[in-house]
Amino acid sequence: MNALFSMFLSEFRALFTVHRRGAAALAFLPMAYLLLFGGLFAKNAVNEAAIGVCDLDGSAESRRLIRALDDADALSVRLVGTLGETETAYRRGDILAYAVIPQDYAENLRRGVPVSVEVVANNANTVLGNTAMNGFQAVVDTIGAERAAENRIARGVPSEAAGALAAPVQLSLRSLYNSTGGYNDFFTSVLLLHALQIAAVFTVAPMMALEKCRPQENSRPLCRLFAKAFALSAWLTLSLLFSLLCGIVLLGMTCRAPLLPLAFLGFSFAFAMTAFAFAVGAWVRKPSSTISYTLFYIMPSVLFSGAVWPRASMDGVSRFLSWVMPIGYAAIDFRELLVRGDAPTLGEDCAILVAIGLAFLAFARFGLLRKEAARNARSLGTGTFPAAG
Repeated sequence: MNALFSMFLSEFRALFTVHRRGAAALAFLPMAYLLLFGGLFAKNAVNEAAIGVCDLDGSAESRRLIRALDDADALSVRLVGTLGETETAYRRGDILAYAVIPQDYAENLRRGVPVSVEVVANNANTVLGNTAMNGFQAVVDTIGAERAAENRIARGVPSEAAGALAAPVQLSLRSLYNSTGGYNDFFTSVLLLHALQIAAVFTVAPMMALEKCRPQENSRPLCRLFAKAFALSAWLTLSLLFSLLCGIVLLGMTCRAPLLPLAFLGFSFAFAMTAFAFAVGAWVRKPSSTISYTLFYIMPSVLFSGAVWPRASMDGVSRFLSWVMPIGYAAIDFRELLVRGDAPTLGEDCAILVAIGLAFLAFARFGLLRKEAARNARSLGTGTFPAAG
């Protein structure tokens, strides 16, 4: 145990002496990545989607509808004009959606005839499109219920009964943890973990590829590799916590997580990714290849994590990839910790991440032994001897 601890201290010192640039990249790359891309989601919710209205009726009832649309929390009426003006503004991108109030709108309401208000919305961005459509639907449903109650009162139905018939059921919605429905709490946690794994893979893998070119100390090689992984994982965990603090202060990220479970999850994920980087660096031939090969993991990993697209909606192959990738055991738990304060599967997922890390460490050591054996064989073939120690 004392020998292992000494190895850990030695590797931790080497991180700030031999690998100073790598240590700096591991510390600041996650924070820089989060602040650069997390700013895209800093505005936590979509409010007041710009819409237009083409009023072909020009009546008091149509103006009442326009005022209701403008008063809605999610909508902002930017244009009331002719059909041509409205369509031009829509194509130009000045408005996200528009409604066309038909010419006989008020008359049909007076007669109790169903009225159709046409709505055209740009749903290329589903967040913006759904915001606009939900705002329209809420306003139209309210006005429809009010008109139905007014018509029943006009026919002699008591006001209490008319109101009950118009709206027999009311929905009381209470949204927990991400009450605005915004992207900040949804995506920035995954973005931060993605930044951590980019830092680990793109920094540690080349470091390992360079180190294997030097003769290795033969005393307890697997323990030394474990000590190296432990030191790097501890440093990456500190980087994760510091980056999260910056995200909370500068981007308004939600954090209800206790520090200990958060640090435990961060360390487990960092350990798995560091060991993965060791394995890549131990087996590739050139340090530059560590970047190109690991792109096959880095690029699709967020999509297959289960945090952006739910696993239940994946096909069999995608679900298998989701369970294989380390980030699939960390992303959902990390978000749950931040927005809820607890994660039901935290313990087992951390255990799996540690097991993945140990498997990668063993694979990395096998690659280093293979490299060392090849170096010894070349030394014997040329009549030279490997360096001692």
